[in-house]
Amino acid sequence: MFEHLYFTDRPLSTLKSGYDLGGDAIDLSGSSVISFGRVFGEGENDDDVDYQFMSKCRPGENFAGCLDVEKEQLSGYPLFFRLLFDKLKDGSELLLFIHGYSHSFEKLTGTVARLHRRYVKNPLSPIKHVLVFSWPSAGNVSRYAYDRKVVETSCAHFLEFILELRRFARQCLTEEERGSFFDRINLMAVSMGNYLLERVLQLGQLESDTDATFHEVLHMAADVDNRALHESGGLGKLAKMAKRVHVYFNRNDHLLLVSSGLHRRSRLGKDPHKESLAPEALIIDTTDVSVKALMAPGQFFSKEEMDYATLHNYMLRVEAVVQDANRVLSHAPAQAIDGRSYGGGSLFYLG
Repeated sequence: MFEHLYFTDRPLSTLKSGYDLGGDAIDLSGSSVISFGRVFGEGENDDDVDYQFMSKCRPGENFAGCLDVEKEQLSGYPLFFRLLFDKLKDGSELLLFIHGYSHSFEKLTGTVARLHRRYVKNPLSPIKHVLVFSWPSAGNVSRYAYDRKVVETSCAHFLEFILELRRFARQCLTEEERGSFFDRINLMAVSMGNYLLERVLQLGQLESDTDATFHEVLHMAADVDNRALHESGGLGKLAKMAKRVHVYFNRNDHLLLVSSGLHRRSRLGKDPHKESLAPEALIIDTTDVSVKALMAPGQFFSKEEMDYATLHNYMLRVEAVVQDANRVLSHAPAQAIDGRSYGGGSLFYLG
């Protein structure tokens, strides 16, 4: 049995019913749109996983004393962060996950179950808890432009979460406790989730606070252009908020090849020797192991392949990538991770 947390800026009435996709992106303006809850189940079968709404959150609440009272007396962000603090106070670590485009809320439970199997049950990993941000993707592969438009608003709500989390830490934790707390939070963003993260950083409100917020940051199949991790680029600013930054890419990622054509710019990692990256960034080429996994018998027309394409969702589908990422999350030195070959500079190959 497992229990992990999610938070979302999807209107509560649409969590199961979806959206009217005929018009513009849904209106997500205004405050008090974040809600959170838990995803729970056995973890072995997606049909055994469900979710439960717990509370809506309002920015600006007072966190004083929220660690000293019974959780039943709390709601909103005070309850949300109290639950996070309680999960991590034993020294275990958290994986904060941002999904990509074409990811409905209904898909959330299956994604959390896969993350649990791959990154919590894995003996290589220190991760014991998962927190997923579910932004309002339409969950439809034909609605790429719709999802990009939603990100333009949803990024402000993820920023609100980060700012409120930092405010909680300042009000409730000593300086030493803050460092230990954020040292146990790791971030993985997938596909268009990286564009959301880039837009968060471009809002500029995180630059004044230089305290590290994440230990490891993993950009998976990032749907941003290959300048994003330049020191002056949108994601380049993230290096100041993390101890290490990792870019995983696949040269044969069919979805990102289409995106490259739409944006007329290679996606992040595609041309590693041409990119000018933040010095903290490490690049991991997953092409060989991802293609090999796709060629395995029974993969092409399986339900798993339809739901989570191997060449794009290798962080969930390809064992070599999962093992590499778990060693990263255990904070192993880059040169000491088994299964990698050194490609020069900050580039490594899997397989």
